[in-house]
Amino acid sequence: MRSRLRTCSVVACLAVLLWSTAVSAQTLTGQIGGSVLDEQGAAVPGATVTVTNTATRASREVTTDAQGAFVVTGLLAGTYDLRVVLTGFRTYEQRGVDLSATERLALPPIMLQLGGLAETISVAAEGARVQTQSGERSATISAAQIQDLGLKGRDFMGALQLLPGVVDTRNRDAPGWGSVGGMSINGQTSFNFSYDGVVSKDTGSNSGNYAAPALDSIAEVKVQTSNFQAEYGRSSGASITVVTKSGSSQFHGSGAYYKRHEAFNANPWDRVRQCAAGQEASCSKPRYRYDNIAWTIGGPVLIPGTAFNRNRDRLFFFFSQDLLPRTDPGDLQFRTMPTARERAGDFSQTFDTQGRLIHIRDPLSGQPCHVVNGGPGCFPGNIIPADRINPVGQMMLNLLPLPNAEDPTGNRQYNHTYQNVLEKPKHDNVARVDWNIAPGTTFYSRLGFSNEVNSRGANAFLGAGTGNGGNIGWPQFETEYGIRTYSLVNTFLKTINPTTVAEVTIGMNWAKQYVNIVSEESYRRNDRRLVLDGLPQFFPEANPQYLVPNMSFAGTNALPNTAGLAISNRFPFNAKNVIWNYNANITKLIGGHNLKAGLFIERTARPAPRASTFQGSFDFNGNVSNPFDANFGFANALLGSINSYTESTAKPFAEGRYNQFEAFVQDNWRLNRKFTLDYGLRVYNIGPTFVEGQQVAYFDPASWSQAEAPLLFQPVCANGAPTCSGTQRVAMNPLTGEILNNTFIGKLVPGSGDFYNGMTVVPETVYDSTGILFAPRVGFGWDVAGDGRTAVRGGFGIFYDRYQDDIILELVEQPPLMDTRETTFTTLPQLLTSQLIQSPRGVTAFDEFKVPTVYNWSVGVQRQLPWQMVADIAYVGNANRNNPVTVPINSFPYGTTRIDLNPQNADPTQNNSQPRPADYLRPYRGHSGINLRQWRGYANYHSVQVSVQRRFANGFAWGVAYTGSRRWSRSDFNPFIDESRAERRFYSLNGSRPHALSINYNWMIPDASRVWDNGFARAVLDGWQVSGLTTAFSGTWTTFGFSWRNAPQSDMTGGPGGSRVALLCDPKISNPTMERQFRTECIGPPGPLTDPDDIYYLGTDNNAQWVSPGYLNHDVTLFKNFRMRNNHNVQIRVELYNAFNSNQFTVVDTSATFDFETGEQVDEGFGTVTNTRPNSSRVIQLAVRYTF
Repeated sequence: MRSRLRTCSVVACLAVLLWSTAVSAQTLTGQIGGSVLDEQGAAVPGATVTVTNTATRASREVTTDAQGAFVVTGLLAGTYDLRVVLTGFRTYEQRGVDLSATERLALPPIMLQLGGLAETISVAAEGARVQTQSGERSATISAAQIQDLGLKGRDFMGALQLLPGVVDTRNRDAPGWGSVGGMSINGQTSFNFSYDGVVSKDTGSNSGNYAAPALDSIAEVKVQTSNFQAEYGRSSGASITVVTKSGSSQFHGSGAYYKRHEAFNANPWDRVRQCAAGQEASCSKPRYRYDNIAWTIGGPVLIPGTAFNRNRDRLFFFFSQDLLPRTDPGDLQFRTMPTARERAGDFSQTFDTQGRLIHIRDPLSGQPCHVVNGGPGCFPGNIIPADRINPVGQMMLNLLPLPNAEDPTGNRQYNHTYQNVLEKPKHDNVARVDWNIAPGTTFYSRLGFSNEVNSRGANAFLGAGTGNGGNIGWPQFETEYGIRTYSLVNTFLKTINPTTVAEVTIGMNWAKQYVNIVSEESYRRNDRRLVLDGLPQFFPEANPQYLVPNMSFAGTNALPNTAGLAISNRFPFNAKNVIWNYNANITKLIGGHNLKAGLFIERTARPAPRASTFQGSFDFNGNVSNPFDANFGFANALLGSINSYTESTAKPFAEGRYNQFEAFVQDNWRLNRKFTLDYGLRVYNIGPTFVEGQQVAYFDPASWSQAEAPLLFQPVCANGAPTCSGTQRVAMNPLTGEILNNTFIGKLVPGSGDFYNGMTVVPETVYDSTGILFAPRVGFGWDVAGDGRTAVRGGFGIFYDRYQDDIILELVEQPPLMDTRETTFTTLPQLLTSQLIQSPRGVTAFDEFKVPTVYNWSVGVQRQLPWQMVADIAYVGNANRNNPVTVPINSFPYGTTRIDLNPQNADPTQNNSQPRPADYLRPYRGHSGINLRQWRGYANYHSVQVSVQRRFANGFAWGVAYTGSRRWSRSDFNPFIDESRAERRFYSLNGSRPHALSINYNWMIPDASRVWDNGFARAVLDGWQVSGLTTAFSGTWTTFGFSWRNAPQSDMTGGPGGSRVALLCDPKISNPTMERQFRTECIGPPGPLTDPDDIYYLGTDNNAQWVSPGYLNHDVTLFKNFRMRNNHNVQIRVELYNAFNSNQFTVVDTSATFDFETGEQVDEGFGTVTNTRPNSSRVIQLAVRYTF
């Protein structure tokens, strides 16, 4: 802690020095530069250059230097007019110069002609420009591009597909939290997303963005992808900046309505297939309803009856509101519920998937009862007598809904269907005020508020997903899960003199994730006091809402898709993420040097609940080792037979915090008219994530003592026989010889040692500050001919990233701060008298922290082409180092649990046919798995990126972006595999897509009235427009999986796992079909059948053998524009996503099943296509839009 404070003090001193020179401003400003020449090409010094913002009429004035060069810095994004004046020359004007946020715009040389000042030469700015004065990889997506491009879900992140280096496979239906998910930029998935210059990010996972501004509020999206200048930092990946619109001297506004409905859509391929198979519920299209209302208004602030802002050049406003009430359907789900007969104890009609009666065992009979063949220990007639039914167990079954469907195949895969339809209203509001305080002094403030709700249905925090029995969810609990965000940005910009500009930004993004219970009725259905007769808990203080426990009824002999109960282990989830950013920069022009220095401070609070089994969890799964087992999960519950019960001692909450300080200095040095050098240094102090005022716990190998390691209860046979099962297999206390029931086997023996041996409790955090880190950046721009048409550009930079908060916050869940305890093989009546036993637990250890670092670079050529096009080709690469990984340090070498190799590790109570459980063999006895957090993962990315763009001119625009890339990564470090072999085995291409192509176009179809001028042509045939986006992606590198049939052990490696298939030949196929996507004969089982030396069944797959199917998608939008008087316009839009409804088959069965004895592959579906890309069937949106 002291070290952190000392470092903070040093950086604070640096902050004072910088703030003493920087009056104010923000990092979204750009600059316009160029050179002024006479007709002979000689430099023209002393010319006055004035740039004027066409929207706000704010102007700046500079003078050309001795080389005729000029730079106007500190300009907000917008459109500018440029004017050059010098006595003896004609006045030069260039109109419509578009400047994006952070852009260093270099204009082509300006040629002045001899003449009088009253003579004016006016030219239009070029639409397509070559970047000649910087070396970074960056691009801008304008508001016009966003509006003219049909974006499914109206999510601006979808527009990033226009850029090379971007791979975006997400099929967005609406903007919202986590819009950046499913996207990579130059192989990186960690981005810095900022909203008007202030970071908006879920710092827990260090990924998803909270704020997702509405489309109509966005002026532009600036994306910097590689080797950008030292003034940009915070994250190691791309920098994505959204800039909101501002008001102007004229009133402008818009209003629009967008409609999506399932009636317009195509039925998804999998539902069509299910319908053809007789599943009538799949014949109808899934509910899909979006009604989006959006409007904006902006202009000068006027006060009637006063002279305030009479010239409309001082104060401006902009407001945007986007309303999106929508219905979001999930996929049709299939579950198996207990029937009415089964709830009453009648299992006479309970059959398995092969039509065989599932015999229910009477645990009190002491006689055998085979699940298929029956026996004397089965209940007569397969009916449990009423006096044997446990009333609480029956209540538990009655919490599940009754069956409502029948599997038409007769295979009994399900008897209940549901579609989890969620109402998700969302609204987004943006208000901005711009104030030209005085010439050279500007201020703006922007306030944003949004609320996104998922309501009236089960959701990600409740019973809609997975539980301890697999896929068990159903709409158990109506809740409202929402994300509410507020964002505020204040920016002040001051031109101190023509060569000095200061800027400062202070902003905040506040986000809250919340879960509310929708109705009292819904809560009552999940209140254990009401529906489970007050079923008590061991630690009731951890469950103040009295929620029902989780329950699983699966396990041995269970039917497919058996339902259960599952409530999130963090419910109710009420968490905040508050990020404050402080930016201060100053820019100074000295000769050919454009110097800039600045400071960045980020303070973040992230209080959030953490995970625990606070309400308890019942496992009624079938288990032949359980003496109370009835052969079937639902029957176990009805009898009150518990396989296991788990409960946590507390419900933890973490008050997460961190502080981060960064500063930079850089120079954009124009050595001459042709060559510009960019160089700078950014310094970081990455403060640790800590839990304020709390403690954290972790495992320290150095403090673990063999002498203090607790013992485990040993399995023995009560009758002294060499093998036993059921109640005859019991636990023995190795200290006293005491015999206990088999519940205690493998648990910690009280009084035998320190149950928390090696666990260390410290205040707040396990890491300290990084100290000062240095990140140099260098780049160049070479205007080859000096005419601004051909540029060679490149650069290199070092970037640091902070780790995700959850790495530290989860430590409040570790013992002894919180323990999760268990009892097994008991009954509901005996539960509270049972002893909750402490088992070996999985914990986390930490190695020395190393800062995640990315080195990135690029070199490329840009060339201006005829017809207002610019081509760009570049080599772009990066290298990730110090990525977080976990290493299992409490595992054991391969072969340890293989009885044929190590017979001493056999369980004597199992006739030496099965290995002893892993916890008996671990080096750190008393603990289960121990994951050592290390910082040694790495990745390398290389790509060729090509772009050809034509800006909108003469009614037509188009662009092509191609990326050919290869990304290797390693995140798996197995201490029991030789490193020379591990490099090949774990260096993975998984997730890497070799090729990505996007083509966009926008065509204003020529008006028919130009050749046939009449009322009909003007009304009907004029004003048509078509735009589109075509994307083509190759598949991803994929790993093959497998399972065994009839293997003597579930894990034949006998160690830390990681068994892979054996590759017998190249699996790629030239002409894949639906039934054969790769050469299945090339995939063999690991082990001696294919490699005599592979005694541990490790296999040979190295993650780089086969690329899954790619896909081609066409989105097309048709517009009809009605032009009215006084710049009023109405537009009707028809937007088609996957316009041709092509089936995008991307899901393939890549998991084989091998017979252990023969090695034969027995899965008939292996290698076949099983589904399409999620959410990819055709969607149509209709819209009407009015602008003025």
